[in-house]
Amino acid sequence: MRALASLFCLLAAGAWAAPAPVRFTMLPGQSSIAFEATNNGEKVTGQFTSFTAGIAFHPEALEASKAKVTVEMGKFKVSSSEAQATLDTEEWFNVAAFPQAVFETQSFKKMGDNRYEAASTLTIKGHAVPVTLLFTLHEFSDKAAHVTGETTLKRKTFQIGWDSTAAVADDVRVTIDLQVAKE
Repeated sequence: MRALASLFCLLAAGAWAAPAPVRFTMLPGQSSIAFEATNNGEKVTGQFTSFTAGIAFHPEALEASKAKVTVEMGKFKVSSSEAQATLDTEEWFNVAAFPQAVFETQSFKKMGDNRYEAASTLTIKGHAVPVTLLFTLHEFSDKAAHVTGETTLKRKTFQIGWDSTAAVADDVRVTIDLQVAKE
């Protein structure tokens, strides 16, 4: 009877509660956010060069985990000099009016071994759109983590660029590679 009472006390005290998410900060020199679009049938690749990420994550505490990534939209490199000159204009990223994009998770779901899905909201040019990011957790400890992931966005949903998709395709593939360390 005492053993049962002790077990009950441990459970009531939360001794077997799920671990708390670990608060991480991004390692900028080791992290990247890249994108790939199609312009006149040719791939155009780019990378945002300035972004921050606040992450609280634990694979055993997904319901309490969260992430917020803020991207400086005017700070990017693109494989096409024409795209480099065009993307920060009003019709495309409109950097003057909307200098940042914000990606914020709503929930996480385990999809298999080290594979997860983050249901999120991405806000670009004032348009908040639901986005699903699939990612792989390559490393996780209470000191560091490493994830890679991807999603495909529809640029027209965010009113980026022309309405026509004749020259520039609507699909934009976005990939992440985040290395983080405990705050």
